[in-house]
Amino acid sequence: MRPEPRAVLFDLDDTLHPRRHFVASGLRAVAVHVASAYDMSYGDALRVLARARREASGRELQALQEAFGLPADTLPALIAVVRAHVPRLRLS
Repeated sequence: MRPEPRAVLFDLDDTLHPRRHFVASGLRAVAVHVASAYDMSYGDALRVLARARREASGRELQALQEAFGLPADTLPALIAVVRAHVPRLRLS
């Protein structure tokens, strides 16, 4: 049984936790998902996502789709993975 939450934290504009860490955590979750769902290499997927993050931030998932020929209708599922993942974050 999970304990009841004792506090709720709200972070605005990278005050407590850098957004880039959350994004990186989400992209790792996507790499795990596509490696399993589409039988591809986690490392290859993560490299594509990392490169896209450096070169075309905000279009990482589309770059992954293009690089591996994933159907366009996979985008909502990839977005859902990012939104639903449980990040491993440390407060700054």
